[in-house]
Amino acid sequence: VDSTAEIANFDPLTHFGTEEAFVDRPFNRITTKQLEITTELNKNLTPKDIKKILKKNQHSYKELDARKQRAEKLKKAYFDLSIQRQLAGKGIKQKIVIKEDGRVVKSGPKSSEETIEQGDVVVYKWRRERAK
Repeated sequence: VDSTAEIANFDPLTHFGTEEAFVDRPFNRITTKQLEITTELNKNLTPKDIKKILKKNQHSYKELDARKQRAEKLKKAYFDLSIQRQLAGKGIKQKIVIKEDGRVVKSGPKSSEETIEQGDVVVYKWRRERAK
């Protein structure tokens, strides 16, 4: 749109070639031609076909959720194993527990031992040693 006259006569529906429901979308704007094609395809579907499609869709989402959960478990296991490997190494370490309410509890030889509960975050801190 180059001039004010064109701004006054500008119609986004004809410019973008879409329905009014999709005009506000800045991306993935479906054209009227695409809508016509999908409605023609949907006319040939029986209720049994629709049920099958919905079942497959539901199964796919369930599988995706399972994969996400498995990836999260693997990430946590990898993190735990790397922490165990670091703890087995040399150096003086201090365990720092961050409680759910935000309190920071340091555990060591002089500090009081508090129990670690579900939802607490455990972080380890190593004393710096100079390179020899």
